Amino acid sequence: MKPNIFESVPRSTLLATFAALIALILWLTGISLALVSFTDNNAAPYSCWNHTISELGFPFASPLTWLFNGAEFITGLMLLPIMYALGAQLRTSLGYVATGFGCVTCLAMSSVGIFGLKQDFSHAPYVFIRFLTLHDYISGAFFLGWLITVTLFTIIFSCRWRDSVSRLMALAGSVCWLLTPAGFVVAIYANPMQAPLIKDLRDPALRAMFYSPTSSSVLSPWFDSHRPHIWWPAVLEWSVAWSVLLWCGMALIFLWMKTRRIPTATAASILS
Repeated sequence: MKPNIFESVPRSTLLATFAALIALILWLTGISLALVSFTDNNAAPYSCWNHTISELGFPFASPLTWLFNGAEFITGLMLLPIMYALGAQLRTSLGYVATGFGCVTCLAMSSVGIFGLKQDFSHAPYVFIRFLTLHDYISGAFFLGWLITVTLFTIIFSCRWRDSVSRLMALAGSVCWLLTPAGFVVAIYANPMQAPLIKDLRDPALRAMFYSPTSSSVLSPWFDSHRPHIWWPAVLEWSVAWSVLLWCGMALIFLWMKTRRIPTATAASILS
């Protein structure tokens, strides 16, 4: 009888793989359907070149904001096993610290989704500026946590440069590390809509819309009239999001390459 080659794979790696598949399916489904719904219910079609990810889940942006927010909430939880499996594989003090930051970062991502779901299910009026401020705080915690997590893991894998799989992880981490601070810098110092927004907020009518309770989205109408063809903060936000998926995929490859140990006799029997 041929032995089961999965018997040598730790349960943490199998759990991480299964959870990652669920996360990928939910994330792609949530984004795709929310994007279509946003386009159908707003004057300007959604574009990754000049719309941020968050706009897919902002209150009243579309009837399917709950789907995007729910996918974000569950995806954050489904990424936790990857962090745990990496810590269990590395078994170093710095690896455990990186794992801890990684878990906090995943929970921050889920918190962004929960914050949006609270509004989706309540259907209550909300103050746009207050909602945006809290959203930015939680999102900022995620991006900062992700930057620290990637930095620590990249240091660990760079110290194992001779190992080919660790080298790939170090390179993937370097890409993520470059994108995240670039996104922060562009959002703060190269945002072409910041000056017009500050100017227009002098208008009492617009200021009242932003600072008073409302039951409809005030985000898209103003932004649609000021969006550049390419809004770099949005482009970099999307780039960071896809780099997270890239890094998690590389982490799974690392785990499988390092934990799938097939004894010589077992391999010979399989080949025969």
